[in-house]
Amino acid sequence: MSQGAPCPLNHLSKGELMLIRNVVVYDGRGGEPLHDAAVSIDGERIAWVGPLSDLPAAVTADPSVVDGEGRALLPGLINTHVHLSWDGRPDPTSYAAHSEAQETLIVFSGALKTLAGGVTTVRDCGARTSGVIALAEAVDTGLVPGPRVVACGSFITMTGGHGNWAGIEADGAEAVRDAVRGQAKRGARSIKLIATGGVLTPGTEPGGASYTEEELAAGVAEANRLGLPVAAHAIGTEGIKNALRAGVGSIEHGSYLDDEACELMRTRNISHSPTLSAYHTLVAGGSQDGVAPSIIRKAVGASQSNTESFRRSVAAGVNVVCGTDAGTPQNPHGGVGLEIRLMVDAGVPISTAVKFATLNSARCLGLADQIGSIEPGKIADLILVDPSFARDPVLLDFPWFVMRDGRSMLDDLPLSDAAKEMSVAK
Repeated sequence: MSQGAPCPLNHLSKGELMLIRNVVVYDGRGGEPLHDAAVSIDGERIAWVGPLSDLPAAVTADPSVVDGEGRALLPGLINTHVHLSWDGRPDPTSYAAHSEAQETLIVFSGALKTLAGGVTTVRDCGARTSGVIALAEAVDTGLVPGPRVVACGSFITMTGGHGNWAGIEADGAEAVRDAVRGQAKRGARSIKLIATGGVLTPGTEPGGASYTEEELAAGVAEANRLGLPVAAHAIGTEGIKNALRAGVGSIEHGSYLDDEACELMRTRNISHSPTLSAYHTLVAGGSQDGVAPSIIRKAVGASQSNTESFRRSVAAGVNVVCGTDAGTPQNPHGGVGLEIRLMVDAGVPISTAVKFATLNSARCLGLADQIGSIEPGKIADLILVDPSFARDPVLLDFPWFVMRDGRSMLDDLPLSDAAKEMSVAK
């Protein structure tokens, strides 16, 4: 197809040489956007990016051409904290009654909604069965559409600890070590340890520490030996510091950070996923949809401190990432527009918030050499969105097209008819 005949985005297939022109590029590295730009894609990789006026002659060798019509082109967004096996229902303990088949169907539904929202990579931070692990393998082999999935398997918690109804209970250093081995055997690509109580679990308080530093260190050491990164659910200060000293790779929530914790994260290159959305949706929704009053009470108590901790880690230079905790009550699967809006509302420039949801998140997952920014040589995970997203980040949840591994995913996504019409380049 010649450059004079732009093609519909949903007609592009993996392996084509293509040129996306007339776009505003937010490359994911935190700088100012590049206007009147173009991006060339060869197969599944980005070949060139720059001003359209500087387009090299080699790039004009009869590619398929997409006219972006002035829209914004971003790297595929990354959500480092989701629960695909949960669907936002008010009582999370009810999932314990699901069979593996039922859980897998919920997982697949959540994955499709996530990809439709412009998120091309997720880390699933805990499921009761192996449904998420199975989905990750199916997406990798092309059996089903979906975002790239880094699956943690089941999270590991102390007896009676946060998430005991969905995770693996283990007490003592050796038991935690064995639990890590068990998740590796199932096919987990990451490990999640529960370092404190949580908002959703009856009988636990978010600020209270659970595992000791010794228990956490045993789990981290075993995971590292197996080549698996470790995320720690950690809300209260003592539990956060136990996890940091134990050597985890990321702190999930981190609602009560102090300066010492931020300095430990910065110097040890430990990421912070503040999950602002999870608190926001619970506080905004209250108990109107049947969420237990104890859950709302705990969310309200930690919400403001969580936002302050986000600001503190940003100011300290921590590798802040984007995680929404999607699947928790009143927090459905989809895009990360709300999380980015809340980051901006807390004082972060939009380009920086985009970096948190792209390159920083890719670093957290150990994938920054492959995804997370629009640079030559990286995998072509791209989304095309309304340029007004810079004023209203929730528009990120409604992309005109989503590309993963150099292939347009539009035909595979459960978009509305109106969204599909908008996604075709005229």
